[in-house]
Amino acid sequence: MTIERDIVSTKDERTIANFALGIWNDRWLMRDEHVRCSYCLASQQPSNADVPLIHCEGCELVHEHFPLRDLCTILQDRSAVFSGSAVFSANGLKLPVQIRIRLATHLEGLVCCGDMHVLTLLQERAESFLEGVEAAGVVGQDTLEILLIAIEVAASKRRRELQLSSESPSRRTP
Repeated sequence: MTIERDIVSTKDERTIANFALGIWNDRWLMRDEHVRCSYCLASQQPSNADVPLIHCEGCELVHEHFPLRDLCTILQDRSAVFSGSAVFSANGLKLPVQIRIRLATHLEGLVCCGDMHVLTLLQERAESFLEGVEAAGVVGQDTLEILLIAIEVAASKRRRELQLSSESPSRRTP
């Protein structure tokens, strides 16, 4: 299911950036100067952006604490993959809650992975997850293709970062 893993087009990177912004937009509401959780309506002011947002008990986003920092990351690095996931509404994708939560976990694993071998395994797991979603017939083929691109781009970007970080020390040695 992986084709030319290390080749990522500009179109693919724009797609993943749009996903990231759409994900953020589905998780958070901006009202006046406050950012609110779209699930439990817990709020945070920009002056408290470095303080973790505390969600209400039972909120689906209880693990998301820095909405403004996440938004800043997305806007600074248009090709960044946002940590986590929700509905990819920026591209008109509506996913069932359990699928988007699971997909968020897969994408987050790809973005944060620190080992090349583990990255390959995580990418295969994410792709296998999409195969299961396809077999279940929950989403259409176009949606699956877009999600596959998101996984490919996240893995390729992280792979390049890991390669660069492993090459850096050897360049410094005389």
